[in-house]
Amino acid sequence: MTRSQGTGRGAKRARKRRKPSLKATLHARLFERIPVTINGGPGYATVLEAVMLQLLQKAATGDARARHLLLRYQEFSARAAKPRREIVFVDSENIPASPAPQEGLAGGGV
Repeated sequence: MTRSQGTGRGAKRARKRRKPSLKATLHARLFERIPVTINGGPGYATVLEAVMLQLLQKAATGDARARHLLLRYQEFSARAAKPRREIVFVDSENIPASPAPQEGLAGGGV
């Protein structure tokens, strides 16, 4: 009796590779760095930056469609952006003393 290869207990199966998600693919493509010319000089920018620069140039020359796209992107980014927390260190010497609670105002009376 001969045993067939690959059916035994210790046989390893080849794993199928998962395709990257659309979100991951889009993110990788938009943030890929490409060579660009800005103000006559060579440089690098992400694909997203290059697209935005082209839209800005077209809008500056009076292209209504480019201007509309920029406004729509601005609205989208304002909605989609996560609010950032801001930490402010305050000097205790510069904080004015809080006024004492006043009697007879807004709900503390007898």
